[in-house]
Order: sequence, then structure tokens, then C-alpha cells
Amino acid sequence: MDKKWILLLLAYFLTACPVEKAAMPVVVKPVIVSFTATPASLPASGGNTTLAWVVTGATSLSVDQGVGGVTSQNSKSVQVLSAKTFTLTASNSNGSSTATAAVTLEIVTDQIPPLIVSISPDDGATGVTATTPIMITFSEPMDQTATQTAYQSTSLPASGVSFGWDATGTSLTITPNTPLEYAKGTTLGTPRKTYVFTLTAAAKDKAGNWLVPVTSGFTTLLEITASLPSQYELDGIVTSNSLVYPSAIIVGDNDAKLGYRGFLTFDLTAVPSSLLASNLTKATIKLYKTRIFGDPYTYLVIPCNGVNQCDQYGTVGLDHVDYGISLENTDFATPSLGNLGVIDSLDIPIRSFTQADVLSAVRDDLKKRQNRSQYRLSFPVLTDGGAVTDAVVFGNGLSAVLEQRPALMLEYKIP
Repeated sequence: MDKKWILLLLAYFLTACPVEKAAMPVVVKPVIVSFTATPASLPASGGNTTLAWVVTGATSLSVDQGVGGVTSQNSKSVQVLSAKTFTLTASNSNGSSTATAAVTLEIVTDQIPPLIVSISPDDGATGVTATTPIMITFSEPMDQTATQTAYQSTSLPASGVSFGWDATGTSLTITPNTPLEYAKGTTLGTPRKTYVFTLTAAAKDKAGNWLVPVTSGFTTLLEITASLPSQYELDGIVTSNSLVYPSAIIVGDNDAKLGYRGFLTFDLTAVPSSLLASNLTKATIKLYKTRIFGDPYTYLVIPCNGVNQCDQYGTVGLDHVDYGISLENTDFATPSLGNLGVIDSLDIPIRSFTQADVLSAVRDDLKKRQNRSQYRLSFPVLTDGGAVTDAVVFGNGLSAVLEQRPALMLEYKIP
């Protein structure tokens, strides 16, 4: 058979009997048939949901959001406190597949109006001090701009205060730009200074709920100016030889070489028992200088010894004392509770007033709640030993002119 026929037979054979190709392998990843969260919506406060899935062809399963591996499971209960989207990942040697399931929380619209939890000073408070701020606490965070606009007051207008909020937006502080005023008077019946303010319905919380209008007010301290006369029945002088002369207020010596010391008592029962010593702001003894005998300012001075410095002129010193309910001869040397400085000097002319600050003494008496405040007047030297009277005379509690009688001038604050 020639070569031509052989080639034709071979071609026919190959056409009639084709050679089969080898089958190619198929790559298959896991199939997630379903992935659900039940329930898919929870209350605003959160709760539990069950994640469930149907998967084929996976060798491992996991869920994010902290759930972790779930290979041998087909469901899992998880706690949800905020809206979340869970992702399920199914894997095998050929790759991985994913599916998601979302869980939402209900959105609750705030429809509850805000409340005022507290106001300081309290409504109707008395005795409020000049630098006291107004503090208002609300039940929930407020719309700050709207709430400040809602503040109204004729006695303390918005232009005269500053507004401040805490970090939560629930506490408002209203601070006066200048100190609050005190009413001033001479009796406890004096009307107090009152401050009133209102938060109108324009105040609202962040959700837009309006505040029920609130009005509140308070009164500040009353500033009293009082003049207490001396108790002439307890006033007088005691001499260095222990003689007592009631009522008269004379300081110096006489021609018998006896020294005079003057004594004064003021009745504190007129001061309210509720008065705190710290609320007493001023206390001054006021005396009227009626006459001078001789030259006490020159002669009743501690003499210089050539070494130590000494004063050229003497002065009348004032001591805080407590000699009791009567003036007796032993009171000449009664112990001093405190030296209060000078109450009279050569510079004070006769027929004029002299005075001394006794705030510390009266505060001390009030702290101990004594019903009296007592004082002693004296020159640094009892007598110069001469046969001439050198003394200063002051008006006493029996002086014909009321204004010339000794007085204790007080200023204090009371609710």
C-alpha cells in the first residue's frame, strides 16, 4: 500500500475516534445559605439577639464584634447595647465567604419636660451675703442659650450677671457682676433688700421640651447702725486709794496726789442674740471731752531716763476689762483683757468728740455672749506728785446734753 493511502486511513481513524481530554478540578468556596439576627431590633436600652446561620462547605466559622469562633455551632446568643452589624466569615482551604446581619436599637424621642431639681439660695431665703451666686440644677442637660434667654429679673437684670454651666449642662450658675446690696437701717424692722428672678417657658432641654416657668426670690442681710448709751449706774472713776465715784468719767490725778481711772459699761442685750461676732463690722467708743484741769498731757508721762526714747506728751489709753455688775474699789487694778490703744490726746480740743476702735473687744464679748462690754481709761502715770489737779473730764451718762453722753457705735449685719 502506497504512502498516500496510509495517510488517508490515519486521518479517517483520528476523525472517527477522537481522544478524550482529561477532566479539570473545580474550586469550591464555602456557601453561606443564610445569616440572621433575631430579633433584629431591640429596645433603646439594648438586650440579647440570637445570631443563626446555615453554611455549607466550611471548615471554620467566626463572627466579629467580639463574638469569635463558632465553627461547631449554628447559632449564638449575644448581648447588644448599641446598634451593630455582625459579619460571619466561613472559610475552607479554597477561600472564604462572608455575610452580614444588622441589629438596631429603637430611637426614643424625649418628650419629658425638664424639671428644676434645686435652686440656691432657696426661695424665700434670708440673710444672703453680697457675693452669693444663684445656682440652679436641672433634671437633664439644657439648651444653654435658650435657658439663659429665659432668665428675667428687674432687681438683678441679665445685663448685671454672668452665666456659667457645668460640663454636663445640668447646672447653671448666675453670678452678680457687682456685690448684692444690703438694706440699711437702725432697727430690725427695716425692710430687707429683695431679689427676685424668673425662668420663663423659653427655657428648654436639648430635645426642645419647655420648662414650666419658675419664680424664686431671696433677701440679703440687713446692715444695722446702732448707738448704745453707757450704763451710767456702772460707770465711774476709782482712785488710787480705792475710792469710788459713780457716774463721773475723769482721768488723771488731783491735788491730793491721787490717780483717777475712768470706767465705762455698755449693755449688749440690745444686740440680737443671733448675731455672729463675725457679722459685727464696726465698733467705736465715742466720748465728749468737756474740760481739762492743769496739764495732764505734760505731767502724766513716763519720764525719760536719758537712754530710752519716751513720749513728749501723755495720752489717755483704753483697756478692755470685765469688772462685773458693779464698780468697786478693787476694780482700779482689774486685769486688762486687751490694750485698745489711745482714746484721747493733746490734739483733741475740749468741747469735741474723741473715739477709739473697740471692734476686737466687742467681738470677744459677743463670742462669750456676755451682756456687757466694759472699758478702763487711764494715763500712763497715775500722778506726778504735784499739788495741782491734772485731769481730763469726759461727758458721762448723766450729762444734760444727750449727744455728750458716752456711746458705743456699732455696725453689724443680720438676716
